Amino acid sequence: MPFKLSPLLAVAGTLLIVLLIVMGVSTATRWEDPSFFPPDDYVEYWAASTLNRQDQNPYSGPLLAELQKPLRDDVPVMMWNPPWTLTFVLPLGFCHWRVGQALWLACNLFALLFSANRLWTLYHGPEAFRWFAVLLALTFMPTLFLFKAGQIGALLLLGVTLFLNEMQKGRPYLAGAACVLLAIKPHLCYLIWLALLIRGWHRNEGKIICGGILGGVIASLIPIGFHPRVFQDFFTEITQRPPEEWLSPTLGSLLRLIWGEGRFGMQFVPVILGVIWFTAWIIKYRRSAWDWPSRVIPLLLVSFLTSPYGSWPFDVVLLFPAIVAIACQVLRQAPNRQRQALLFWVGYNGIALIQNLLGSVSFYFIWLAPVLAGGYWYFRSLVPPPSE
Repeated sequence: MPFKLSPLLAVAGTLLIVLLIVMGVSTATRWEDPSFFPPDDYVEYWAASTLNRQDQNPYSGPLLAELQKPLRDDVPVMMWNPPWTLTFVLPLGFCHWRVGQALWLACNLFALLFSANRLWTLYHGPEAFRWFAVLLALTFMPTLFLFKAGQIGALLLLGVTLFLNEMQKGRPYLAGAACVLLAIKPHLCYLIWLALLIRGWHRNEGKIICGGILGGVIASLIPIGFHPRVFQDFFTEITQRPPEEWLSPTLGSLLRLIWGEGRFGMQFVPVILGVIWFTAWIIKYRRSAWDWPSRVIPLLLVSFLTSPYGSWPFDVVLLFPAIVAIACQVLRQAPNRQRQALLFWVGYNGIALIQNLLGSVSFYFIWLAPVLAGGYWYFRSLVPPPSE
């Protein structure tokens, strides 16, 4: 099989070099000024990794505030991700915050472009239009939200991509290890965990679980090596400050606004609906051939739509496989639907851009995931995948 990554690596390398040069020139006189190219949420990963490296509590509000005070005027940003996340951000703790910010942006950009390229192959996109995957990735508004915020969603997308890639190559242990990246925000893909558990009796799925456990243990041991109490610190903080104070753009938050913000249990009503859907769905396909590229997209969409919290606008980048899958199908099988798909894409991202320019708060981007899911199922109904 020919190696197809080189053109994309050339593009990615060029973009990274240009980006670093521009940043280097631009920040030469404003290196320590956080108002220029603000670090935003990136500081939570930089500060947490710095504290972990110093054998201190990476989930301590006061310690994080002390580190972030020179960089932020408002309250400190907490890293609420599980401790194994620190393995992937730990290098930032060895850098000056500005150097780490540039490396973080480059890492996210590489993860995005690598994922776009591999997903195009996995969903059988036309080779002549491989560049279109990069265009889709860079014009997807949640991608821009992610880069602006300095968030971590590109690593979750990379986790999905590596999982599918390793399964295609018949390496289930490595596919399971890739799931550790998804476990950075496990609530956003909780139905994937259920699918793996239920299908664990199958030899390959059992190997996935073993690979995931081993990968999770290794990813956990690294931050423990720097700060042995890291898991205890995490559980202490998460129990003292549960996510009930967050008004994230989820269906559960909408239910709380309707029935009363004090009813935190309403956040989990959509999860019940998601599990009901999953039960019916898994029964429907119990006798069908299990093709992970086609099965993972509904699991991602419904998990995201019914997540109890999170699902921020920058997290929507996790749903990028659905976009690539539909783009590949339309280009291959429905050229008469290309204009319709283009209008949907321009309208979707155009509205998100206008909202952003108008300064809308995150909650009002609650439509991003449902509309994307609706678009996926609409175009999928017009052009059903060959495997189904």
